[in-house]
Amino acid sequence: MNVITHALIGWTVASSVQTLSKREKFLVTLAGVIPDIDGLGAPVEILTRDSSNPLLWWTEYHHTLHTLLFCAIFCSVALLLSSRKILTTFLSALSFHLHILGDVLGARGPDGYQWPIPYLRPFSEKWQLVWEGQWELNAWPNIVITIILLILAFRLAWLRGYSPLYFFSEKADKVFIETIRRRFPSSRFKT
Repeated sequence: MNVITHALIGWTVASSVQTLSKREKFLVTLAGVIPDIDGLGAPVEILTRDSSNPLLWWTEYHHTLHTLLFCAIFCSVALLLSSRKILTTFLSALSFHLHILGDVLGARGPDGYQWPIPYLRPFSEKWQLVWEGQWELNAWPNIVITIILLILAFRLAWLRGYSPLYFFSEKADKVFIETIRRRFPSSRFKT
């Protein structure tokens, strides 16, 4: 799935508990995206692909962090950085695993390659998560899921008075909330 879709899933999980602090919501949201940190290797690969020694940082390492071990490491960090430790850690693990589920369902490449998820790496290579029915990254189910999550994010922002923007800029978040509340002034978003 697209990284935006993963972020929206993480945000939805984080928003399921209103009493989480801003930091805890950020950790849960980040847990839904962090397995794709290896995507930072893509620009390096693109820049070096025509060189005599291309750095295949994305091709070689994509999905290598989609593991139970990396989930445990990230959840340990969430545990240390949160006040509501058990809840934040649980929601972070849930968000992380929803990322993995999303990739198993809908991350097939345009060439038909199904990225296997090496869930038990580095302890075992035997169990690779893959599904034969996996749809392509740009297939309609991913688009529909993203649209539904966007609508949900807008609704939650309208209702609660904050959106994922507040992680980056409270001023931008305030403008965004005011804008959607002006655009949708009726109770349509309340029900």
